[in-house]
Amino acid sequence: MQQRVRELEKNIQSVQADIAVIKSNYATKEDVSNAKNSIILWVVSAVVFAQLIPALPAIINALKGILS
Repeated sequence: MQQRVRELEKNIQSVQADIAVIKSNYATKEDVSNAKNSIILWVVSAVVFAQLIPALPAIINALKGILS
């Protein structure tokens, strides 16, 4: 019986160490929120940029007409 208790105590120490590592590495709400905001900003920027590129020649020609 003593041997089984020693083995259980050893296993519990291992589980406690694993839990400590998990707790130190998991994402907080702030981490998730920051990642979400970065993704949203990237997607919005990509969409705006994708819409702006085809219109760029027309914008340049319009500016040339205004400045001339």
